[in-house]
Amino acid sequence: MINHDPIMKTQWAKCICNDDYKVSLTLGDCYIVEPSKANDPASWIRIIDDTGEAYLFHEKNFEIYWE
Repeated sequence: MINHDPIMKTQWAKCICNDDYKVSLTLGDCYIVEPSKANDPASWIRIIDDTGEAYLFHEKNFEIYWE
């Protein structure tokens, strides 16, 4: 389960599938997970991608780690 508590340690997400996001995600790279917002859909996480912006991606595309 994804930790959506901003007080907890920094979450990282390792990309394990970038099939639909080859421009914004690099397979095998790790990304910072931002805290979710109230209107974010379940099973989606906010990632700072290769463009430097935060976007929603389905969590199935990542392995989640905590610092």
